[in-house]
Amino acid sequence: MKFEFLEAVIRAGEAFNKAKGKDPKLEGRTLAEFLRSDVVIDQESRFMLAALVEGKFLRGKGQPKRSGNVKKIFEVDARFSELMHEGIKQDAIAATLSEEFDISLKTAKNYHEYAERMLQEFYEHTFDLIKMVQDQYRAEQISSASHMKIDKPEDVEK
Repeated sequence: MKFEFLEAVIRAGEAFNKAKGKDPKLEGRTLAEFLRSDVVIDQESRFMLAALVEGKFLRGKGQPKRSGNVKKIFEVDARFSELMHEGIKQDAIAATLSEEFDISLKTAKNYHEYAERMLQEFYEHTFDLIKMVQDQYRAEQISSASHMKIDKPEDVEK
């Protein structure tokens, strides 16, 4: 996935909430340029765009605020997960990330929470896509089976 595209989708989505005082024409300009260009949009990016259209980038009460660029958020989260697998406690991880990425403890935790939420959205959309493909496959199988002539055992020559 192109991080520039993801950043554009998120910025545009955040602008849909007028209470934040952002102008959709300004915040959405980069995304609009992507969409008007010849750049091929991959499946992951399409899921992100679908999430935007569904309003899933609007930050609800109590959800972590996104600060920083998306690539850095996911780099911090990847390192967070790596340290978790080593058995390090979350507070120690946040301290390590704070030093390694020159961010505050709170920002390190917020980046992890934000990335986890974004990945969860992606997995939910992926699951929906898989279910849709499975349903189409089943429907095609039923349709093709209904068109086939099934011989009765007594009609089959021995």
